[in-house]
Order: sequence, then structure tokens, then C-alpha cells
Amino acid sequence: MRLAWVTTRAARGLDQDEPLGLAALAAAGVDVDVVDWDDPTVDWGRYDRVAPRSTWDYPERLDAYLAWLGAVDAVTQLCNPAAAMLWSLDKRYQVALAADGVPWVPTTVVAPAQTLPVPEGGVVVKPPSAPARLAAVLSG
Repeated sequence: MRLAWVTTRAARGLDQDEPLGLAALAAAGVDVDVVDWDDPTVDWGRYDRVAPRSTWDYPERLDAYLAWLGAVDAVTQLCNPAAAMLWSLDKRYQVALAADGVPWVPTTVVAPAQTLPVPEGGVVVKPPSAPARLAAVLSG
């Protein structure tokens, strides 16, 4: 099996799971290439599977990322289905999972300019989604 372990240039060396994952895959006989999602020279069709791992810059280039995702999905198998990846681009999915009974880190979606008290122990703050045009993409 040939696998593309997908990252982005700025994330190289920052994914702490990468060395362990690559070693385990190699031990299982999987031929793995670490490639950047936005590298125009990559022939995605030559891979049996593509594993997006640390494509952390997609929010700044959402249109290009969505185009890449569609192009890859058309020629090979994504380890996470494209529909699931699109769904998870908006971090509000975490609230939906918790509401369905999936054990999850408590998550609160805060509207712009809304304030909340900071609980003991602190918080992790992240934008709920990439730019607002994501809502139009997800709704069809």
C-alpha cells in the first residue's frame, strides 16, 4: 500500500504523532510519503490512500483547500471521507457530538462580542470555523 501523509510546509516537524505514525506504518509494510497538501507536483492518484494530518493552514486558504479536497477525493481514497472532513471544518460539530452523548471536552460557542467568565483552569479559544463562506459550502 502507498500512503500520502499530508501536512503543510509550516507544520513540518510540529506534529508530535508523525514520527510514531510513520514508524508504525513502515513496520506494517506501508510505503509512506510525507507531502504538502498544496504541492502542485504531487500526483494524488498514485496513492492508495491519502491521510490529511497537519494541514493546519487551511483556514487562511479555504477555497484552495476545498478544491484540493475535491480533487483528491476524485482520484483516490481519503482516510477520512471528504464529507466528514467538510463537516468537521466548522468546530461547532463538537457541540453536536456532545449533544448526541459522545464524551467530549465541554465546548461553548461564543458569538462575536459575547463575553463569558473564564472557568478555573482556563480555556482553549479557537475560531469555530474558517471564513464565513464555509457555511455556504456546507449547506450546499
